[in-house]
Amino acid sequence: MSWSDDFAGHTTGDIYGGESNRLQLGSGASTLPKHHVFPQALRSWFSSRNLQNIDDYTIQISKGLHKQLHSGGGRGGVWNSEWQQFKNQNPYATPQQIFKQAEDMMFKYQLEFSRFVKYK
Repeated sequence: MSWSDDFAGHTTGDIYGGESNRLQLGSGASTLPKHHVFPQALRSWFSSRNLQNIDDYTIQISKGLHKQLHSGGGRGGVWNSEWQQFKNQNPYATPQQIFKQAEDMMFKYQLEFSRFVKYK
């Protein structure tokens, strides 16, 4: 079973604090930036593809890594650029395809053990 199979179709209540959150952050975790797995710049597109609340899919990462993900590659950095390219190539992507893209990107950028946290 892949990450996308595990999370697609589940509520965020199913994924916070459970076994799927393998990395436990220590003290000071609340000061780490919260990174949207699904970029805010594409919020309306994600909503149109039936992902209603992208704020439920954020992870806490170091400030340096957050800066790297949002540097280079155009507006929003390499992370947002990859999502924009995916959207352009898959304008009618299903939620399953979107979660698979998120899984692939999290592995690519070594974020697969990151813990989901609520944005707000």
